[in-house]
Amino acid sequence: MSLRKAISSLGARARAWPRLPSDPIALPRAARRLEQRLARSRHISAEEAQALLERVRSENPARLSAADLRRALEPAWKRWQDEASHAEWLQDLTRAALALNRRSVDRRIISSWIQVFPAGSLASILASAAEQAAERHSWAYRDAGRRFHLWDRSKGPAALGRAMLQQGDLAAVLRQAGIPAVQVASGLVQAALGCASDDVAEASEGTATAACTTLLDLMEQLGQSSILAEARPWTVRALLRPWRDKAPPPELKARIQKHLISVVGDPRLSPTPWHGIETAWRSRGDHEDAQTLRLVLKRWLVSASFETFFRVMGRTTENPIQWRARENFWREYLEGGHVQEAWFILGHEAERQLHAYHAELQEAGGFGRFDGGATPSHSALLMQIGDVMIAEWTHNGSCCFWQRNAVNRPTFYNDRYDGRYMRNSEAMRAAAARQARELGAEPLWQALSHHDGWESRFRQVIRDLTGIRA
Repeated sequence: MSLRKAISSLGARARAWPRLPSDPIALPRAARRLEQRLARSRHISAEEAQALLERVRSENPARLSAADLRRALEPAWKRWQDEASHAEWLQDLTRAALALNRRSVDRRIISSWIQVFPAGSLASILASAAEQAAERHSWAYRDAGRRFHLWDRSKGPAALGRAMLQQGDLAAVLRQAGIPAVQVASGLVQAALGCASDDVAEASEGTATAACTTLLDLMEQLGQSSILAEARPWTVRALLRPWRDKAPPPELKARIQKHLISVVGDPRLSPTPWHGIETAWRSRGDHEDAQTLRLVLKRWLVSASFETFFRVMGRTTENPIQWRARENFWREYLEGGHVQEAWFILGHEAERQLHAYHAELQEAGGFGRFDGGATPSHSALLMQIGDVMIAEWTHNGSCCFWQRNAVNRPTFYNDRYDGRYMRNSEAMRAAAARQARELGAEPLWQALSHHDGWESRFRQVIRDLTGIRA
């Protein structure tokens, strides 16, 4: 038995061995390290690869040593797979490596196919060589290639992706496919993740929750550093597309939100990364998804801002009955689909008091802060209904309404706000009156208190300004 095979066999057996109370994980960990070092030894650094290719590119591949053939295969395919000027040399290099009929070189041919997974006109050359290399030895690659159609560019990723979703255990699937753990970022594994994502994106209503949960589990097993930019648009699409017309269960929705914000960003605060995602969707013909899926996440985040604000503030209010009445009133507009934007803003003292709820605050994608001009313990929820901007305050603060073109009308998703122009202050009243005089019209801003019967007054103002009825 070769050293390489002995290490792989040890790694497989060590996972099932009983763990010693004195050192329960040392042996399995040592076996994994041996496997990882063995896999890393198959690759060379970018600098070494560059120097090697510069040295051998003018040589006849048939005259290269076995070591040079083995070491040059993967970097040559990575660099020149799409360059017509190197097509003939690349084919000759692959044929020369295959002609050696050496196990170590065949392993490198297979590894090059898995790692590079070329898509151009030359892909069939490397695929055919990998299949021949796998079939002529009695080793795991032969069975894995047949089971997962690894040498078929169209069938292989789909079969591997299905196995990932069915088993939910990435490490187990990679072992079955003969793919080392260090190759999780390989072209073949990324293509399989893309196929799995496409399956999840098309999941039926009855299977969408389980499918999205499994995909999230797989991505956690992969780790974000192992999910390449080429695969990310399809994982994002998969997590949003099943929920265009309905919301996922709350726990899953929170998990999807957290994942998408961490890997792409809050679309309200960082739209640029989302433009790249949507460009990728359009390039494949998914024009409808490019127009609608970001809005799904935005809708969730608007709802999360609303829910988090009222839930967290409700825990610290001195008047829970008053607070519940405000929440119930605005919830009618939220559930009616009339709250287009929502962003909550905390005073310095309010943020300190709510430190224990930091994780919940982050579920909403973030929040703004008052730099000054407001009582430090007070907070506000900024909403848009129709063309009207509304700031609902905690405690006994008046609710402010800004019409389109109103002076000091706030904007959403800022990190800092001046509280003087967000509340019923002398500065805000003076600015609104001055604008009204200049326009020769009624003020475009007003503040309403929460005195008895405030709900009917608020509804009337919103109906007059927007035509919207809750």
